Amino acid sequence: KIELDKAMKVRENLEAEAEAIESELKNPTPQGGKPPGVNGSLVDNEGFPRADVDLYRVRHLRNRLAHIQTDHKKIMQRIEQLLPILLSTTDSYEQNEEYHQGNTAVTSEERPFASITAVKSGSPADQAGLIVGDLLVRYGDITDFNGIAPFTQRHLNEAFLVKVFRPNFPRAFTLEVRPRAWSGPGLLGCNFVPHSSADSS
Repeated sequence: KIELDKAMKVRENLEAEAEAIESELKNPTPQGGKPPGVNGSLVDNEGFPRADVDLYRVRHLRNRLAHIQTDHKKIMQRIEQLLPILLSTTDSYEQNEEYHQGNTAVTSEERPFASITAVKSGSPADQAGLIVGDLLVRYGDITDFNGIAPFTQRHLNEAFLVKVFRPNFPRAFTLEVRPRAWSGPGLLGCNFVPHSSADSS
């Protein structure tokens, strides 16, 4: 449990640093110029280095962001290794008991209503630790598939908890998700389908 807590803290710190870097890179320059972005060219229309951008800082931030993304993948892999060990001492998902992670209790009486069928690398969903095959039992305070999209829009840049059941894991657990604009499509970068549709396909 101590090692898992440490890994979760490392993950949180990496995500906070990445969010700060992306915010700086995606905002207009101090002179009001076009944001440099997390990737792409740093030259003007005539092929010269942009004069309105601190090129050294931008390259440094981009390089740091790449390292953070690599470290984040490693720590998420470690968390995925530790979670089954922690949860293996508990009963199966179907039993009517509770598992506590952080300050949130997850009851196995809650049944999945959506399944994740795709997660883009580096997306907010990926950084939160969601993976393909995860089953949602609660999304913030939502327990209905049709409520996912509007709830996500209402909570742009706001963190909330998602309760998931992961196949081959003995119990449901919670992850913190923060919808936001990123370099890919959507605010989370993942696909949801109704759980019943996923079962029948």
